[in-house]
Amino acid sequence: MDDATPEILAGVADQLSQARVKFLNLVLLDANKEFDAAVQVGFGHDGDGGDTAADFAAVRGDYASNKFVQQLQSEIASLADRVAQFKQALTRFAV
Repeated sequence: MDDATPEILAGVADQLSQARVKFLNLVLLDANKEFDAAVQVGFGHDGDGGDTAADFAAVRGDYASNKFVQQLQSEIASLADRVAQFKQALTRFAV
């Protein structure tokens, strides 16, 4: 691919990064649904009405401390750094 200049590759890296961040944010939105009140139907039936959220949190945890959510957030945060490193490496090939 003789037409792939460092500038073109940098632009492709930016586009890929934007698409990946958008995808990961959509996955995070979907993961958030797993902690919605509608999912807590089978929890807290042995106590009063206020026990549902506490029972759910004791069994399933919460969104902010969920390992999967934290991994995706970390991936999103590191993506910009990785693209910047890639673009820096491309400068060695600039004419």
